[in-house]
Amino acid sequence: MIALRLMPVLLLALMLLPLPRDAARAMELKHIRLNDGTPALYATGEIGPGDAEALRAALDEVSKDRFGARVVRLNSPGGSVFHAMQMAQVFDEMRVMAVVAWDDLCASARAAILFIAADARLLLGNGRLMFHGCEPGNTTSELSRLMCTGDIGRFAGEQGFSPDWLFMGLQGAEERDTELYVNLRSIGCMGLQQPPGLAHYGARQTRACNWP
Repeated sequence: MIALRLMPVLLLALMLLPLPRDAARAMELKHIRLNDGTPALYATGEIGPGDAEALRAALDEVSKDRFGARVVRLNSPGGSVFHAMQMAQVFDEMRVMAVVAWDDLCASARAAILFIAADARLLLGNGRLMFHGCEPGNTTSELSRLMCTGDIGRFAGEQGFSPDWLFMGLQGAEERDTELYVNLRSIGCMGLQQPPGLAHYGARQTRACNWP
């Protein structure tokens, strides 16, 4: 009888519990140390709902490096553009240095939004960036694609970047029905490499980009 009387209370308590993030899309955030001992946050998996809040909480536990930045190592296939924008705001507020190292891949929304949102950016070893045409949700609407691409272009401009180099590369990639990959040898022409400790004046092309 007591159990029956408690049932409505238990059901109400379950209803009030916060809903978990979508495990299929949520990032995995793990505290690590880089080879030189610098504390960092290793972010893997797709970007999805709730990831910005999870990122903020995880970064609170990361000590700043000697330049006053928190280091995030990125390794992800991308994900939601909308939620990547939210995460970029966290990057800006908490002064993040983004690192793509060893055999990691920073792709799609991660590359076009998160990597360029960082206060400092490093591509190391065999780490790669990958850009492709905008794919908003599951829609194939050309208008949605144009609006999504426009949003990314405006965001790039706000970060001090001219999106022209990216759009030119993407146009060539789309003509070949492929993606645009950027490695340590090709990143210099785009002004994306921004070592820590240097004044950030936005991206500058240091040489002509010869897209493969």
